[in-house]
Amino acid sequence: KDDYQINEDNILNLVKEYSLDKNFLVKLHPRTSADRYGLDTKILKTDLPLELCFLAYDLRNTIIVSCISTASFTPSMIFGLENEVILLSEMVRNDREFSSEDERTQKVLIGVSEFYERYRAIGYQNVLMPKDIRELKSILRGE
Repeated sequence: KDDYQINEDNILNLVKEYSLDKNFLVKLHPRTSADRYGLDTKILKTDLPLELCFLAYDLRNTIIVSCISTASFTPSMIFGLENEVILLSEMVRNDREFSSEDERTQKVLIGVSEFYERYRAIGYQNVLMPKDIRELKSILRGE
């Protein structure tokens, strides 16, 4: 709905492929259709924003994977929860398989990466930002 030129289907398939032994659940943005990612994808059935899901569900052992959502930082910032977060903005920005070169999309990807740098600079260490598929694969496989 946001018109960013990010190929979510390719990203979702990649994350599923490399998350072999993990339960995989998608938290939809409230404006996203529940059938957006196909019938074989498990959906967390809630319209709550991600931040509030941490109050409503036990997500202590959950790894959050996101392309551009800065909401993935808030469990730590607001509630002091140290969930591991994998932010894909750099990988997406650097690989045309996942995004186009349009200026609007590139600006948001760069902005999220800059937010990540500021977040890390103030001491938060729970967010990882792979630069390419190889790094993402390594992180998801626990290597």
